Amino acid sequence: MRKNKMPGWLRYATTIGFAIGLIWALTTLAFGGDATPLKAGTVFSKEFQAGDYIGPAFGGLGFGGSATGDIITGLSGGRWGRLLGSSGVSGYYIRTQGSGGPAYFSPIFGIASPIQGDIVYYNGSIWTKLQAGASGTYLKTRGVGSNPAWEHGIYDKMTTATYDMSTATGTVSYTGAGFSPQSVIVFGQVNSDPALSVGFANRSESGESILQLQSGNSAESAGLIHLELGGGAKQTAVISSWDTDGVTLSWTKTGSPTGTANVKFLYRR
Repeated sequence: MRKNKMPGWLRYATTIGFAIGLIWALTTLAFGGDATPLKAGTVFSKEFQAGDYIGPAFGGLGFGGSATGDIITGLSGGRWGRLLGSSGVSGYYIRTQGSGGPAYFSPIFGIASPIQGDIVYYNGSIWTKLQAGASGTYLKTRGVGSNPAWEHGIYDKMTTATYDMSTATGTVSYTGAGFSPQSVIVFGQVNSDPALSVGFANRSESGESILQLQSGNSAESAGLIHLELGGGAKQTAVISSWDTDGVTLSWTKTGSPTGTANVKFLYRR
């Protein structure tokens, strides 16, 4: 029986076609179908061999399914990886790690969810943020080795009060500062009497006053207020507590003073 022989040119063409198809199939398996979205900061990798290239063939960039915003980054072991653009957030930046690892998407300075008014600073290890402070506060630096902080600036508030000089020893709270004061200056004077007291105090010192006696002489006294009338009758006061809206004074009565004291407080924050 006569056998049908395939012409030589046809066998050659078939062999070439099979080889091309095999190469295409192997390449598709190696590089196709790798476009699964990854989370920010992760890298999808393929190992490259001699003769491989990055180009539009086989799905684009040699990885398959590439899209606008994808990034090629070097990995360890002589490999390359793709950082998917879709894994980043709009406004993020590409952050490198030198030779310590692949690049990844990161918010500026590595700080997420910034809001208007935040301040970026270096805490000795990383860049971080100081969240926007309350209205009216100021940024205070603390020198090398310390982090900045929001603090209240110097702010003054004056209030007035009266005090019955015949009142028995006890405490009285004075409010109206609008903040927790750091220091206070107090002016005191009794109606129709030349006695006058000017006192100073801050949170680290209990206070001292300068007073004018009925005789017209002046003197110094411990405590914030010293209102001395004739015959040794007087009222004195010291700060018993610094409050959120002023101070509380502890008054001490000596003798039988009379009249009404006018007291002015100048608070400082």
